[in-house]
Amino acid sequence: MAGDWFRRGATEAQLVAAVATMLPDPVRHPFGFVRNRLISRMPPELPAPVRGRYAMQCTDCHVPGTPDSLPGGLCRVCRSEPYAHPDDGRLPADLVRGKAARLRDTIRTHKLRPPR
Repeated sequence: MAGDWFRRGATEAQLVAAVATMLPDPVRHPFGFVRNRLISRMPPELPAPVRGRYAMQCTDCHVPGTPDSLPGGLCRVCRSEPYAHPDDGRLPADLVRGKAARLRDTIRTHKLRPPR
């Protein structure tokens, strides 16, 4: 029982306080009394540790990508590498995200500009 308390982050002083405060007079069954106190006043379980996740993105346009697609921290578009179309005709995800991010930035700046 006491091991469960310590696994849940309780200190020795907290364990002693849980068992020894407000003792009845007399304690007729010490083993059962202590067991009941340890169970009924058990501290809550510790929360699970938070695991972070690293997300890589282009240092210029902030498009997410894999380490292979961001050599030097820049995506293909920001490095100005020419794009070779694949045989299946589909664009890679990092290229689509980069184009979409630039389009969103253009729309935002256009909305912020006062009308003429």
